[in-house]
Amino acid sequence: MKLERSLWLLFASMLLWSLGAGLYMYTWPVYITELCGGPPEIGLLQAISFGVMAVSYLPGGYLTDTFDRKWIMVAGWAVAVPAPLLYVFARHWSHLLPGIVLYNVSMFSNSAVRAYMAHLAPPGRLSSVFAVLDMAWPVGLIVSPVIGGLWAQKAGMRPVFLGSFVLYLASTLILLGLRSQKVVGDFRGFRDFSRILWVPRMPNLLALGAGMYLVQFMAIPFSTPFLRDVGGLDLAEIGFLGSVISLGGLVLSPVLGYFSDKVGPGRGLAASLGLLGASFLTLVATRSFGGLIFSMLLRGVAGVSWSLFSAIAAVAMPPDMWGRGFAVVSLVTGIAQTVAPYPAGLMYAKNPHLPFVLSAISLFLLAGVVLLDDVRSGRETPRTGEIADE
Repeated sequence: MKLERSLWLLFASMLLWSLGAGLYMYTWPVYITELCGGPPEIGLLQAISFGVMAVSYLPGGYLTDTFDRKWIMVAGWAVAVPAPLLYVFARHWSHLLPGIVLYNVSMFSNSAVRAYMAHLAPPGRLSSVFAVLDMAWPVGLIVSPVIGGLWAQKAGMRPVFLGSFVLYLASTLILLGLRSQKVVGDFRGFRDFSRILWVPRMPNLLALGAGMYLVQFMAIPFSTPFLRDVGGLDLAEIGFLGSVISLGGLVLSPVLGYFSDKVGPGRGLAASLGLLGASFLTLVATRSFGGLIFSMLLRGVAGVSWSLFSAIAAVAMPPDMWGRGFAVVSLVTGIAQTVAPYPAGLMYAKNPHLPFVLSAISLFLLAGVVLLDDVRSGRETPRTGEIADE
């Protein structure tokens, strides 16, 4: 796909960041247990992470519709760079909180990223652009979890965090090469965020996004503990399966992005939700390592579902409201992410299978709701090109 140079630079920056995050992403819950934490503490830290993230979104939306989006992204990346260094010095799970706060407050730049991508997307290719750029994450995560798992197995987690710090810093420096983008809408203050609720389809989309994230994050934070506690896997094996998740995302992102551009992003989103539910059921049902590999390949669709949902939201909103619109979307989904992990951690402590089964059933129901709504509406989703040309 032919894209602007700035979009490829953004892809490269996201790729380096994913390499850094992937070094510890799938062994992170194990690190918490090494610092005297358990499933409830894992869920609590996840909830705090998402809570801080959610608080950052509305200010980020204001900044996106007011200032140069390039420098908002640079600032967001830079805030998170020191987080791995703080993890190095932790001696108890509660000591991880300063790094967690820094990392997640940096998500104020998320609206700027989405609006920047949407603004430069070629007409009629919004779903594909979101899917292709978001492929930076699975591409980076194919190799880094294996390296991080082996590295942690031999040297412990602290050297791994130092490697992440270097990659985060390099990722931030690449953003300096982006071209500026300042698109100012008729933003009149923070109360102006409520205007997004008057945009047709947005209330329903916000409810769908909240449901998606609520049920996904009942299960996703506990995949690593499940693999270790129930599957009996070591850190290197868990790291390998993390890379398999990324390989699945790499394969499924362009396929579902193309599928969505052809038949409509609603149907593509429904397919991604169904595949994710199948992944969770396979995880709890399988008794073989090959079954776990298949489950993790399907798990790669989780990131694709966010890309497709973002494309649907971008089409539904006027371009001059993308900044605040993505902020509201991120806030609603962030609240759902905040609510889900802690009670799921309590469920996991009683029965490790329960969060995954409940999440899978809920995902199948959501996929059905999306398909039924698509059939009932009797009309195609508006073409992204029509929006981009306005």
